[in-house]
Amino acid sequence: MISLVKASGFGVVQTKRYFEVKPGETVDLVVHFFTAEDQPVRIKVSVDLPNGWKATVVPEEFEIVSSKGSLKDKTSKYVQIPGKGFVKTFPVHVFVQVPLFVEKNLYKLNVVTFSSEKGEGTIKVTNKRIITFRFNVTETHRFVKVLKRIKKFASDTSKVITGKLAGLQEFSDILYVWSITFVIISFFFILDKLR
Repeated sequence: MISLVKASGFGVVQTKRYFEVKPGETVDLVVHFFTAEDQPVRIKVSVDLPNGWKATVVPEEFEIVSSKGSLKDKTSKYVQIPGKGFVKTFPVHVFVQVPLFVEKNLYKLNVVTFSSEKGEGTIKVTNKRIITFRFNVTETHRFVKVLKRIKKFASDTSKVITGKLAGLQEFSDILYVWSITFVIISFFFILDKLR
């Protein structure tokens, strides 16, 4: 199924908006832009990402003009526009890097496009379009599972230590408990920095 988003000034062709991915994987979203306008349309592309995700857009800014073509040209992608014939599209690559330490879940990512075209006189027309992609992370990295178990153990241990503090009388026992607590907190600080 091809999704076609038409705006005054430019349109977008995107064939796939749902992806099943694994932690650490990189996906190349190719978004095709086109225009039927005779005037150049300047487009800027950015990405709204979930926390920890990364994306690179190539190119981030570009200018397109209507370029007619033929389906015989197999190296390019074309869309048919009533009254204009076949119009060549301009591909933009959005390389999305899924974090290695991500939970199994469904995530949403938005590719945001802004365009501006010169109008008559000093008037400029600006359009904003949002293309939503869904990423189903099919598994959780095993390190994340281990980290969850360690955090639960530390939480349970902390509760036990706190309970024992109420009954301790000797200074050496209190010092021993604080030493253990310091080691546990240091361990999690180091693990957090390694992530």
